[in-house]
Amino acid sequence: ALDAARAAAEAADCKLAVVVVDEAAETRGVIPDDRCDAVRRRLKIDPRALMTMSLPPTPDAVKALASLCKALCAEHYAKEASLRASRTHVEDDALGSVANPAFKAGAFSEFRGDWAGAARWYARAHQALVAAHGDERRAPKPPANESNQSNAPIDAFRVQRRRAALLAAANASYKTCALSLMLDPDAPRDAVAHFQAHAAAFKKPPTWLPREYLPEHHAWLASQYAAFGRLLASRVAWGGDADPASGRPFAPPPAGTPRTYLPGFYFHAAANAAEARRRSLEAAMDASEATTSASAAATAAVVLRPGPREGTLVNAATGAPVPDAAFLRHTLSNAKETFAALPAARVRLLAEAREHYKRALAFDETPKHARLFASLASQLASATLAAGDVAAAERLFEAAAAVYRREGWDDLLGVTLMALKECYRRVPDARKKRAHLETCLELAALGAGNGAVLASGHGAFDPDAAAHAARAAMTETGAAVDDNVVAVGGDAREGARANGVDRAFRCVAGFRTNRAVPGERTRFTAALKWALPFEVKVASVAVEFSDPLYAWRRAAGEHDSSHLDTSSDVPAALKPKAWHRVAVDVTPKWGHPVRATAVVVTLETGIVFRAALKSGPERDAPPREEKENDSESGFRLPDFMTDVRVGVHALDLRGAAPRVSLEARLAGPALLGENCALPLAVVSTGDAMDAAALSFRTKRRGDSSGASSSDAETVEVTFGDGGDEAETPLGPDDVVPVGRVAPGQDWRGVVYVRRRTLGPPVTLVVELRGAQNSAAGRDTAGPAGEDERHAPPGARPSPELETEVEVAVQAPFEATRETTAAYRTHALSFEGAADDETEATRLMTRLRVGAAGSRLRVAGADAFGRRSATCFFPVALDEGDEFLHVVESTRGAPAPELSVSWRRAESDELSRDARTVIPAENPLGLGEIGDTGAFSLPGELSAKTVAPSSVTVTLTAPPRVRVGVPFSMRVCCSNATAQAQALRVRVADANGFVFSGTRECAVTAAPRGDAETAYTLVALRSGEAALPEVEVTAVRLGAALRPPQVARAIYVEP
Repeated sequence: ALDAARAAAEAADCKLAVVVVDEAAETRGVIPDDRCDAVRRRLKIDPRALMTMSLPPTPDAVKALASLCKALCAEHYAKEASLRASRTHVEDDALGSVANPAFKAGAFSEFRGDWAGAARWYARAHQALVAAHGDERRAPKPPANESNQSNAPIDAFRVQRRRAALLAAANASYKTCALSLMLDPDAPRDAVAHFQAHAAAFKKPPTWLPREYLPEHHAWLASQYAAFGRLLASRVAWGGDADPASGRPFAPPPAGTPRTYLPGFYFHAAANAAEARRRSLEAAMDASEATTSASAAATAAVVLRPGPREGTLVNAATGAPVPDAAFLRHTLSNAKETFAALPAARVRLLAEAREHYKRALAFDETPKHARLFASLASQLASATLAAGDVAAAERLFEAAAAVYRREGWDDLLGVTLMALKECYRRVPDARKKRAHLETCLELAALGAGNGAVLASGHGAFDPDAAAHAARAAMTETGAAVDDNVVAVGGDAREGARANGVDRAFRCVAGFRTNRAVPGERTRFTAALKWALPFEVKVASVAVEFSDPLYAWRRAAGEHDSSHLDTSSDVPAALKPKAWHRVAVDVTPKWGHPVRATAVVVTLETGIVFRAALKSGPERDAPPREEKENDSESGFRLPDFMTDVRVGVHALDLRGAAPRVSLEARLAGPALLGENCALPLAVVSTGDAMDAAALSFRTKRRGDSSGASSSDAETVEVTFGDGGDEAETPLGPDDVVPVGRVAPGQDWRGVVYVRRRTLGPPVTLVVELRGAQNSAAGRDTAGPAGEDERHAPPGARPSPELETEVEVAVQAPFEATRETTAAYRTHALSFEGAADDETEATRLMTRLRVGAAGSRLRVAGADAFGRRSATCFFPVALDEGDEFLHVVESTRGAPAPELSVSWRRAESDELSRDARTVIPAENPLGLGEIGDTGAFSLPGELSAKTVAPSSVTVTLTAPPRVRVGVPFSMRVCCSNATAQAQALRVRVADANGFVFSGTRECAVTAAPRGDAETAYTLVALRSGEAALPEVEVTAVRLGAALRPPQVARAIYVEP
């Protein structure tokens, strides 16, 4: 039995282990050593491969047996992997012979748990197959000296050998990618790069490959993309197929992730390969029909079965390999049986790709993926139509067309519209006739505008054929369909689909004004353009209004007797690419709003084009020029539309404007905080105004509405004499009373405008409100009950008059500030002491008149609530003049605000001074102004007691010296404390000078005494310079002081 076990293990090339089971409880599984040695020698096994076990086995015994098996398997697989690896050392592997041993080495490495090693061997096998495939892609060339090529050997098994190589490469690539994603699922870069190289190497079929095998090639390529897509989806967090039980929730891909890292990309590529398979199979089937009948009788039926090598076939009866001719007939016959199921398979791949894209890109809010999803919808619609689901294909095509139409991708839109025509043609429903007509019209308009672009785009496009199809559809639809109204651009009221009929039929309309007086006639003008290359006959034109009172309809060629010119007659025909004019006179009436809703054109064929008119712009908006939706160069509105406010389709009905004028003018820009006089004048030129009043509001540039609260806070309007400080600004509901203005009379007054903050110009709107008593014969009446409540008897409500005044602002001053200590005297601060807070400083503020062309009378400047001690105030300053304000402060204390009182020099003596506050932290801002006395503080600066610093350091040197002439510099350390201070004085830097004296010395300052160190210096060069840098250190406390450069400034003369 032992010999048989050894023979079986050697024959199977596997490891052998012996387990001795002892049922005797008294022996407890113990075997004598001599018997163990005899068994091991006879079986030729290691000592560890022989073990004993008692019954029943203990858990430890079972674990020991499992550990033994695992160790023996690891040794065996490592040995096998090394053996296969030794067979991969081939210098010139033109036939790819390395691939098989490398793949087996990877498999054995995978068995033993060496995942990284297995991935390397699989990649090595794939590399060998790619190298061999590179040679196979080119047909072999005969030698140069061989003139007769008929004697060249013919390889009858080349296609099968290539198929086997592709299947082996697919296995190696899948194993490499799977192990790479298993080792690092959060970084699929290596797996994606490997698969892209794999697809690039095998994607393009070689030129020698027979046409009958192309469907199999594309099927293999589709399977590669689909397999990698499912693998990627199952491993990455954003795949969507991750196991919920794994504890890894779905997470969106990181920002900037390439699209090749998304599983949907590969399902999309698989769908494209499936479509290529269908087309190649269809071509191969068409080509085989001509040869099948002739060769069927000569070729006997042979039963085939899979060969020993994957991808090959052999004769089922003899087992002999079959040549490629029989192999190709067999594969083509099998492929024909699956032809009908190919569209459904492509639908599944595209649907899977779209779902993956939706989930992965749901967190990306940018519109850059619109073209991707539209392309997916279009391809999915094509596959769905091929599968026979016309309704679903129609919905998908319409969704894709809406995106292409919105983005202006006409080449893609043309292909989609032609597919939509096919959907409508397959549905025998009269309700689809109108949709078919709309599609034909849009295609014809695309051909007329972008024929060259569409002809060179994604599909064949014939503009002439599109035009003929549109004409035929118009004739057929007009006679066969009851509901033949074509909504230009889509009809939202019906919930219908959006269309592109506005490319074929263009309508631009509007009133001449956006306001109208009831009883006075106004004109509505519409410009019609037919963009197709053929003429259509018009039966009638109508304009629909929201109120049926104004409904208008005219037959073709009918002349309106109310019009003085014949150019406004309804055209008898719409000529290609020409504008046609339709004019309608409307007389508004009170209680009947005027709003044009649609322009309707009925053709002789029965087709009705209804162009809905959208709501117009805000009132008083300037006329706008619309851009056409097609690509016609040099598009502009016709000349007869120059006096029409395009887009204004509704009228604001008001009474007749009063014959009263309102004038307001501000002289020049205002200065910040200045009360500028704004003269106002209400002049009656024929009508009387009763209970008139003026109101004020502000607005920004380009804003037609009223100002916000922030705008209102920047401009103050005061009604008074300008000198009363108690005068409060006007609120949003306050008015300036005007009273009655008789015919031919006027009212004049003055308000004062003040800007409180700097900023862009603000527009001040002055409105006149009141009750108007008009002259006889003028219609200003509104509907009954609309009179103003407080209007006098006989007066009627009048519309508001308004005028605008631009209030610009300038800063009166430009300010700069600088803080410095006493000249060349600084405090030596100790840690924890408050000496730096009590050191005396000087705050210097330089103010310059910055308002352009201004002459200001400065009355004074206040800081710390104390008026400046200078005696030259008041003073008149012109633009560019400046003065310096100096005030004493303490180091570390907050800088005080500086308040400057001023007014224009040309103002009278009764005018109130404006006050500008220079802020403490940002003197250049000058962002706000304060009222009189708002910033005055009680007390005087002299009332504060400033204690001297503990130790002060003073540099004594002349301010001007000469080059080469010696001068002295003294460093005086003053001690204001009751203790002696040990100090160390050191010259840190003497650049530019030669000095004599001790570079570093120790001195002691007696209590309330001084310690002085003297140096003799000679300057080496002329110009502005700085005295040598001296460092003074308090030895006991470790505090140090280096006087700043501004305290060491000196000028050296030549």
